[in-house]
Amino acid sequence: PALSHTIATARARACTTTVTTQVLIAKKQAGIRIGMWINMVVKNFRGALKPIVYPEIGLQVDIPKALNTMQIGIRLMYHPYDNLSYLDASGADDMVLGGVMTLDILALPPKPKRVKPQWVLRPTTVDFGSELQPADTPYSGESAGAGGGVAALRCTFQVPDSVFMVPEENPKVVAWDTQKLKWTMDGIDQNTNEYNSANRQLRFHTLRTGAFALVQSRVVHLPYRQWKLEPALKVSETDDFDVDDDEEGCIHYTLSLRSFDVKIQIRDAVCQLLEPNLPDLYLKDMAPGELLYALFDRGINIMPTDADAITAQGYDEGVSPGLTLKSPELEAKLNDDVAAAAASFDFQGSRWNRKLGKLHSAFLTRETSIYTGGNAETFDFDMALVESDAESRSARDAPGVGELASPGVKSAIVVQKEAEPKPALGDDPVAAAAALLADDEQKVVDDAPAAVEETAVEGGEEKKAEGEEAAAAEGEEKAEGEAGEDEKKGEEGDGGAAAVPLMVNEQFDDTRLNGSDGVQTDTHVYLTKSLQDICSEEAMERIGRSPPQLKQTVQQLLLLTRPFSFS
Repeated sequence: PALSHTIATARARACTTTVTTQVLIAKKQAGIRIGMWINMVVKNFRGALKPIVYPEIGLQVDIPKALNTMQIGIRLMYHPYDNLSYLDASGADDMVLGGVMTLDILALPPKPKRVKPQWVLRPTTVDFGSELQPADTPYSGESAGAGGGVAALRCTFQVPDSVFMVPEENPKVVAWDTQKLKWTMDGIDQNTNEYNSANRQLRFHTLRTGAFALVQSRVVHLPYRQWKLEPALKVSETDDFDVDDDEEGCIHYTLSLRSFDVKIQIRDAVCQLLEPNLPDLYLKDMAPGELLYALFDRGINIMPTDADAITAQGYDEGVSPGLTLKSPELEAKLNDDVAAAAASFDFQGSRWNRKLGKLHSAFLTRETSIYTGGNAETFDFDMALVESDAESRSARDAPGVGELASPGVKSAIVVQKEAEPKPALGDDPVAAAAALLADDEQKVVDDAPAAVEETAVEGGEEKKAEGEEAAAAEGEEKAEGEAGEDEKKGEEGDGGAAAVPLMVNEQFDDTRLNGSDGVQTDTHVYLTKSLQDICSEEAMERIGRSPPQLKQTVQQLLLLTRPFSFS
């Protein structure tokens, strides 16, 4: 409505002077930027495009000659937030970076008439606040984006500094479809999109008007490479350390994304961002959801949804997109149990977690050493297994005996270790056998007395020389054909090497770990009871005196970031 009045006023002023050919207006307030260009006089120009620049608000549109021969208004608006995606009921696979730019080509109201020297008659509707109408151009209506020889509009807007990472190669720009209520690439030439990192300007060509946005995949930084939750000494602006204030009650939560880490400091009900370095968020007191949404607005999505699991690409080579989510009951129990023990234990993700399916979750844990020497010396990590009772070993061995009530989730500390297995030995069975034989020989050498060791080494060298000569002979015989080679191997007794597995078929060992008393630990409904078997009394006391607000804040962060399903 205000713009309608502005256009009408501009046209009235044009009646009083012969030098006004266009009006250019730009305003900004509370992050919202708006620019208006009004073409008062039809006039041709040189070149293919005419730039209409609003330097005060960082917006620009270059129009073709055809539009300059029309009496129209062009309105550019920028919202620093995504004001449209929530209308997409199907859910978008992309997230908006840096806000939404809107381009409208508007029809001008009827010209005013001078009836007396001091009077100007301006036609208007009864409802003066009526909206402006779009101009009849190839860029709007049902034909928008169809092309057909229509010259494209070239738009430029400045991506805010708040956006942490802007895709510099092949940036993706989308337009809002007002009929389907979803983002679309129709009418936008993705091959001509350009981003200039020096001035943070994004330029694109479009055959349609409406709302536009720079987007990236919601899962561009997912899944997590690793996650850690550990008690820590408080980080502050001054780096002053107060033993009474800082000794306990602080936890650091780290999520390792594809190319950087997000690190959050948790104290009572407050979260503070430590990494990445975002000056407007660093050490700012925020609620868990408030901080995560602030990161989302800056292009960092660590609030994954079930739909994100479909498109997320894991880190294992050759694996198709898609993650297996943990069951809702298991995930909720994990969030509660880990949060309850977070004040006294270090937790971090395990490579086994993604291999165990939706009803089992594995992660590493140990009693923290941050308060006894600042983690200079630490305990070894143990493997925690939290699983659905119905799918546990005891349920398989003794079905129907001692079943747990809902949610039916239990935990245990098991003997499985995190260490990676030895890599596969390739496609050559002879080389595989030789490598295994060398390992056995080295083990014998290490265990033998010194006098025997020297003899064993000499024997090993002779055997190695013989192996090299045999390998050379095999290389010559290989040229004679595969059949001859196989026959020769059979004569020399090497055929047994074919039984050596080429890939290690790992199996998770869920045997319960022995406790400090040497007795095998039990499974428990609550994780803290399982941890009690492997930690000191002080660790349990620290859990008991940790503030309830701290536990609740950790639980909320785990609920929103979902490390057990997305790592």
